[in-house]
Amino acid sequence: MKTTHKIILLISIIIFAISCKKDTDDTKQTATSNSTYTKNLKLDNNKRAYYNSDNNRYETNYISSDTSSFNYSINVEPGKKYRILIYGFYMKNVDLDLFDKSDVLIKSGAQANVGNTAKYMVYESSINDTLFINIKSDSTFNNAFFLSFEEVNTYEIYWKNHSWSCDGDWEVNSQDQLIFKSYHSGFTKWIKLNDSTLHNYTCDISFDANNGTLNNFLGLAVRSSDIIHDMTNLPEVSKQFKLNNHNIWELWHINIGTGGGIGRETGYLANYFNTTNNIITSNIHNDSLSFSVNNELAIKAFASPIGHDLFYITSEDFGNDSVVITDIRFY
Repeated sequence: MKTTHKIILLISIIIFAISCKKDTDDTKQTATSNSTYTKNLKLDNNKRAYYNSDNNRYETNYISSDTSSFNYSINVEPGKKYRILIYGFYMKNVDLDLFDKSDVLIKSGAQANVGNTAKYMVYESSINDTLFINIKSDSTFNNAFFLSFEEVNTYEIYWKNHSWSCDGDWEVNSQDQLIFKSYHSGFTKWIKLNDSTLHNYTCDISFDANNGTLNNFLGLAVRSSDIIHDMTNLPEVSKQFKLNNHNIWELWHINIGTGGGIGRETGYLANYFNTTNNIITSNIHNDSLSFSVNNELAIKAFASPIGHDLFYITSEDFGNDSVVITDIRFY
């Protein structure tokens, strides 16, 4: 028996204040920390993201009573946007700040989700510059964190006779499977179909689940806009259906672009996922939507048929596991 309950969430936009602090040079202590410059986060030339010495797309460290502040330098270029993220068990008492070389606070990170597991900022530079990320906490609570730094851009891939734009580590392997590589960012990443002519259609997405379990959310966003919201890293208008664990589903009603906020419905499938050959079916017809998994109906919903027809595959990035999508079909 399928169980469904509804949770309505409101997400507000956080406005950042800018304040000034005393001058210092690159390697001296910032005004808000007891740490010195520690490491430069250099972007990979191809993927435009930072990778550590183990080829992981993050830098990790551990906040404790002995070490409560960390500094990292970054190099930025004019006209480019950058995303800085920290993700961990509990980030509410952890500050994420960006300083210039004169120790002036440029921007502070904002809470990225209701669970307080991530903070983020998006920064657009007007000049070539070296800036400094400072992470600190005055809490006695010991806390590991994952820090990622990336250029906000998209790249193109071709898969299953379609062109796609990607945000995050997506690639097509030798078996023509679409792979999303997870890296502890705590953020949703997406791949967008470069086709705005879809309107009434059915889509089947085939995927594998490791021992019948999805450790990262896998989903799709339909009736979606082209504008990406910084905090959610999702289309400002969309219906996002996603799966997690053995049989959990969620449907997110996202209408940030017109001031409607975000709503969520959750439920459980009667059957667990298979290790292989799972299928998410979405049926889009005028203002009616339905989502099924392995021929079991999860939910029906309403969406405006006017103005937003883009299609995204999404994955929430909470660990190191890869998401494997074996096929997709539109009809």
